[in-house]
Amino acid sequence: MNSVFETNNERYAVLKMWSQELGLSVPVVRRELKTKDVQSYTMRAHDGKIQQCYKENEVLNAFQGVLLHLPVANKDGVLYYNETEYRTLYNWGKYLNLSEKIVTSRVKYLENVMGKLSDGNTAKFYPESCVKHACQDVLRSLPEAEKDGFFEQDGQKYGGVTAWARYFGIGGTTLRRWMQGENLKTLQGKNTNGRFMQFYLHSEIEELVENKKLKK
Repeated sequence: MNSVFETNNERYAVLKMWSQELGLSVPVVRRELKTKDVQSYTMRAHDGKIQQCYKENEVLNAFQGVLLHLPVANKDGVLYYNETEYRTLYNWGKYLNLSEKIVTSRVKYLENVMGKLSDGNTAKFYPESCVKHACQDVLRSLPEAEKDGFFEQDGQKYGGVTAWARYFGIGGTTLRRWMQGENLKTLQGKNTNGRFMQFYLHSEIEELVENKKLKK
């Protein structure tokens, strides 16, 4: 059944589709469109069923104020809202080293907020506590660092930024700066406090540090 139509280069969609694109509930979208006296248009789907649709530019105009004031994620895709860290499902999957499918299957119907990515596109963001609780069954199997901040997996040594900075005798800020833009292998793990974080491979960090020191 059609939910999006195009006529004379104009895009129309049913209420549910606009709800999904705006990241707002159907009742909220319906109420706002009614408040702004946005006209509905009757469209006929391929199966002959009549659909009530709304024109794209009229919908976006109605929600312009809402969209302009949405919180914006930083360059890492993180949105801080009410002192809580939020990310999109894709970003959580990447951050937790889990497939987006695994995260989505557990989280997509949970609490979320609408926000903007750094490129200006709107998206749904999910809070850290809800995501980690929903995915706790798969997260339990993540490696956990020893007291020195390192762990070994498949014969390879991994550590967090702070641990590697201490290991190589450089500042954490310096190491983070050197790591920016580098295509480094990471593994998601837990520190000694049980907090999830990214761990980096010894050989790659060692090579990076040596190269940076040679350039000084």
